[in-house]
Amino acid sequence: MARTRWNLYLFLALVGSMPIGSTCAFAASAKPTQLEITSDRLEMDDKGRVATFSGHVLAVEGEMRLRADQMQVRYTAPAAQETQKVRIQDVQATGHVVLDQADYHGTADVAIYRMEARTVELLGQSGHAVVQQGGNRLEGERILLSLTADRRLEKVVARGNGSRQVKALLNTHSVAPKPVAGGSHE
Repeated sequence: MARTRWNLYLFLALVGSMPIGSTCAFAASAKPTQLEITSDRLEMDDKGRVATFSGHVLAVEGEMRLRADQMQVRYTAPAAQETQKVRIQDVQATGHVVLDQADYHGTADVAIYRMEARTVELLGQSGHAVVQQGGNRLEGERILLSLTADRRLEKVVARGNGSRQVKALLNTHSVAPKPVAGGSHE
């Protein structure tokens, strides 16, 4: 089956949620951003405000790439006075989830990307969710990644379940930070 590239604001325009040619602005970002999703199939429920992508799904926003077997995108209709804005509430990815952002790599059974909150929650239902960066590795049943306004990693919170704890493998042979020009590094 041929893969189809769906630009989220384009298919929302096709079903009448916004006029063609407008930009898709997300409330969580200071500047307009595009979320591009590629998949084998798309099912659109405009009344329920849900788009379901299935088959080799890839979502790209800036440097962040999210892959999964299936993704559901929940959105709100534009307000009457804001006919050019569609608000993406969240993206829920399920099945063989892989998240890549800069030098971070994460895997999970489920990932929930909440746009306004700027968080990505990785859930390990059949095992652990995992986030790796270089030689460092973090495992937990639930890993919450908080992002800055420009979608860079700001904070990580991990939780285990009753039978398995959070596990962190830290590379102790890291390179010392370089001093900042004109100053010292303590």
